[in-house]
Amino acid sequence: MGTRKVVEQAVVDIKEAFNVTTQGSLDDYLGCKFTHDYRNRTTYITQLHLIEKMLGKFGPELPKRTYLTPGTPGYTISLKDVTDKDVLPEIKMERYISVVGMLLYLVKNSRPDISNSVRELSKSMTKASMKQYNEMLRILKHVDQTKHHGLKMEVTKAYEIVKDPSFAMTSKDSTKLI
Repeated sequence: MGTRKVVEQAVVDIKEAFNVTTQGSLDDYLGCKFTHDYRNRTTYITQLHLIEKMLGKFGPELPKRTYLTPGTPGYTISLKDVTDKDVLPEIKMERYISVVGMLLYLVKNSRPDISNSVRELSKSMTKASMKQYNEMLRILKHVDQTKHHGLKMEVTKAYEIVKDPSFAMTSKDSTKLI
């Protein structure tokens, strides 16, 4: 990110040093939507499509109330508390595992704010009870309420292209981005 002129020059410099192909503007990549605000030098990353996919599986099951936090404050999972008679039926367990996996992907790419709650859920990927299932539904409800939240990246310093022969052993005049 930076001024268009700086970015275009960086692309030219990188193409001179490396075998590179460009594919145009980056607006959507691996399920992440990138919204650029060039004037303010910011980019927002959201994953609305993934959130809608998760919500589509659980719409009527979601709690009716609203939540200020993604998980129940102080909630922790201990597998010792889940007896064999408490374990979810296979079909619910599959749904639980699927959604926790999607929530982990959401955390990784655009929603670090839900990471602690999702980490707790991931402890019971082999043996979950209705208590964990209901906690998952609470997190989904919070994600639904905040589905337009994401990561904001802001450029505070321009990147520089410098010549550095020590960067690559095979080239006398290598270029790297710092």
